[in-house]
Amino acid sequence: MALPKGAEHLLSEIAADNLSGASELLQKALRIFPRIADLIAESGVDPQRLLLHLSRRLKTIQPCMAPFVHLSRYVDCLARQDFDRDVVESALRGFPHATNRLLKKNRKQVLSLALDTLAPYDRLLVHSRSSLVQDFLQQWLPKKEQRQVWICESRPMNEGILLLQALENVPGKKVVLVDDARGLALQKVQAVVLGADRISESFVTNKIGSHALALLARANRTPAFVLAEAMKLVPKSIKMKPEPPHPSAEVLDGAGEAEAEVFNYYFENTPIELFEKIITPFGAHSPGEVPPFFREQKWDL
Repeated sequence: MALPKGAEHLLSEIAADNLSGASELLQKALRIFPRIADLIAESGVDPQRLLLHLSRRLKTIQPCMAPFVHLSRYVDCLARQDFDRDVVESALRGFPHATNRLLKKNRKQVLSLALDTLAPYDRLLVHSRSSLVQDFLQQWLPKKEQRQVWICESRPMNEGILLLQALENVPGKKVVLVDDARGLALQKVQAVVLGADRISESFVTNKIGSHALALLARANRTPAFVLAEAMKLVPKSIKMKPEPPHPSAEVLDGAGEAEAEVFNYYFENTPIELFEKIITPFGAHSPGEVPPFFREQKWDL
């Protein structure tokens, strides 16, 4: 089953994009839906077969990123209902708008909760580049003159530098540190703030280095917080495609590649109990308060 060329191109872009966060890649993926609607409207293609194929592709296109599980489940659900062609076409065209409206509402709720929860802190340490954390910092930093954000460089792709560039015109002190200086930096800051690519009952999936940072924060008695939209919630019972290792050239840059095996992964799971609060649209919750969301099916958008 072939997808429209435009949809295939977008899927290839998403699969190859190692710098954008899950929320940003989700925006790219939403552009596929009107193209699929066009194909259903203009040809004799079997909508169910087409949608089931798209659902499988979406689920595996970006391992570790929860929003693609939600997109896949929506398409799969649409395919398995006894809808006529016009209803399916209309649903596909309306889905990006409805999703963006939900995301905008989610983001506003999380930012409001985060600004309240983190108001007592003036020096924060962040890792990688979450668009949600970036939006939070753009509001949090200017509120007090003494506020500082310490930014891990986040090797191997240096997403921390991209975050620094995004905050260039935002008032407030920024400090960039090499990743291995996190232990020293935790003696200077008051809290850690991370984004997430997935939250389950027992772990948070985020950029490699997050687990080490959370352990260091716990050892230093520094609270660590996670900010995430509802689309990042996926129970551990849903198995996601394992992340493949990434090119050794990203680490070695051509030096010694023939002599060494490179362990280069972008994501890892951090036990949820290492965090002080998980801040989602549902509230600022302690780790023990997260599992009920899954038992009550609140995660299923």
